Amino acid sequence: MNRFRRLFLLLLGVGAASILIVSPASSQETVSKIPFTPGLSFEYFSRTVSWDPDPTTNEDRYSSRLPSLFGLLHLDYQIRKGSLVGVLFGYSLTDFEGLVFRQIPISVRYRAGCIGGFLVGADLGQDLIRSGYFEMKAIAQFVIYFGSTKNLEITNLNTGGTLDAKPDYWLRAQIGPVLSYKGFEYFSPFLRVTYDKVWGKFSVIETIGDLKGSEEKKISSKSIIGFTLGTKYESSPNFSLKAEGTLLPFKKGTNRGWGFDYGGALHAIFSF
Repeated sequence: MNRFRRLFLLLLGVGAASILIVSPASSQETVSKIPFTPGLSFEYFSRTVSWDPDPTTNEDRYSSRLPSLFGLLHLDYQIRKGSLVGVLFGYSLTDFEGLVFRQIPISVRYRAGCIGGFLVGADLGQDLIRSGYFEMKAIAQFVIYFGSTKNLEITNLNTGGTLDAKPDYWLRAQIGPVLSYKGFEYFSPFLRVTYDKVWGKFSVIETIGDLKGSEEKKISSKSIIGFTLGTKYESSPNFSLKAEGTLLPFKKGTNRGWGFDYGGALHAIFSF
């Protein structure tokens, strides 16, 4: 877990340093060269995650769904023309239903619904090419979720017990190019292809009478490439609204065909 904290501290530090370094140099120019663009987004995704890989072949043996609904506050700065860096803060409701824990005193399948948790992250954007009505840029987004502990009562046994369910984290990384068409007056449709991966860890502590044990599951999304179609609506120079939908294919296994994960987002952006 420490490596993820270090990664995000590094990303946030790079963003802050970029702002501090570029801002004095640009202060001799007009203030509009460094616009502050806050935004608010709501997103939902449903990912297929695998866990407990075969120790001999390292192939997936079990999988379950990981749906998450969350909101993010975006605080972005354009550090120079065509370069954007920002930080993210938010809250998520994530459901880890389907994870099975077999090593604790009595095996249990998690079926207790969503668990709330806070989100932090970083955004990076860089313009690459502009030709006629077409524009290409590169984007990267990293978001990490820290879940709260959910305390549950075990009531289907002769001896009462408790289960403390704790989603330690999930981390999502998205990196790739975005191709936009700028030929319409208000709408700018776009296509994004990204490396899109989710990792995480979920821990439980079970207590039944004098018996107590703990177990953790490391999860990893089966889909790693996302194809996103969307459009950006700019009603004024100071406000825009972006809507998008994402499809993420993955191979289910040998001779089992393909499956698809999906997601969608709505993002409002304000410029000053």
